[in-house]
Amino acid sequence: MKTIRRIITCLLLAIFISAFYGQEKEAAYSTTLTTNLAYLTLSAISCSKNSALVIVPVYCEIMLNDFLGVNPSTVVIYTSNVQTSHYGLMILAELGITLHPNKKGHAGFVIGIIPGIVYSFDSNISGYTISANAGYQWLIKDRLVINTTLGGRYINIDGQMLIPDLGINIGYKIR
Repeated sequence: MKTIRRIITCLLLAIFISAFYGQEKEAAYSTTLTTNLAYLTLSAISCSKNSALVIVPVYCEIMLNDFLGVNPSTVVIYTSNVQTSHYGLMILAELGITLHPNKKGHAGFVIGIIPGIVYSFDSNISGYTISANAGYQWLIKDRLVINTTLGGRYINIDGQMLIPDLGINIGYKIR
């Protein structure tokens, strides 16, 4: 619980600081929706007639100004194995912030800190997660978003895991 309080305090502090650092422009509250091609490719490669691993991520970024974005996202993970008659369904819901140090809104360098919660329907257990990443984001023709990030994700659900996280995202600016 202490960790979650620290995370929330850091997020609020970052939002407060960005209010003085960023400039609100016409681009404020512009929104992008993206998905991770790396996860979708892993899903396609991992599926066979006896087992399946399907990872479906949906990310959103809402720019508050040209420096700070808020990121609600969800990832649904489904696993099944015909031989053991086992299936699993897990959902990850996150709400984080991204900082754009070059003040170009959706384009340019990006650094993200994203806490969230995770729930496993088959095991009926929940936990928390936090990830940090950094990368570069392109906005092509003011609509198409391509993003590459590298980072790590800490997951605490019935045990602890620290995994690398590769993001190759593609999506659209919808507002």
